[in-house]
Order: sequence, then C-alpha cells, then structure tokens
Amino acid sequence: MSTRWQIAARLSGGRCGCIYVHFDGYPEHALRTLQAAYTDQKIIDQLIALGDCRSVGVRIEECDTFSGREGEKWEDIKPTYGDDLKAVADVHRHGDENYRYTWDGRQWAMEQL
Repeated sequence: MSTRWQIAARLSGGRCGCIYVHFDGYPEHALRTLQAAYTDQKIIDQLIALGDCRSVGVRIEECDTFSGREGEKWEDIKPTYGDDLKAVADVHRHGDENYRYTWDGRQWAMEQL
C-alpha cells in the first residue's frame, strides 16, 4: 500500500504551488528528504513544476514523475498554482493523501490528513 502525500510550497515571487506524490509519504522518509534536500528555493520551484510524481528522490533528477508516462495527460498531473498556500493544497487534493508537507519559504511543516 502507498503512503500518498502532497507538497505545497510558497514559490519565488510569493506565488504558491502544490503537487501530489503517490509513494513514500510517511514522515520518516518524506519530511526527512524534504528537510535534507529541498531547502533551496530554486530547487523547490523546480520540484513543484514537475507536476504530480510517483516518488520524490533526494535529487530533483531522481524524482519519478507521471509526466511522459503512457496515458497521462499534463492537464491531469500539472501543479495547482494560486496565492494562498492552504487553498492551493485543498484544491489540488485527490482525497486519498495521508500527509501534506508545506514550505512557507523558510521551513517545512507536516500535517496529517
């Protein structure tokens, strides 16, 4: 069984974005990975721009995205953007996520859904 999760982040310029991740959302992995590898704002912007992912690696190049997979349409897996962090995450929610990890521009926080 997968531990599904969201990444919602304040992006460069103050905009917010959110993506869904299918695997490995438990805090011992996801929060640790985000805190260790995703604290540079440019990298976080790139992570969100990937769209929904199957998993997030310790390097942006190691993220396994849904983009380019047979049958996946960008319209269905693209990030959700907006001005309010919580609102963007709520709009992007699939309904089966266990956790939401948010970047406020300085640090990561975790919320169990």
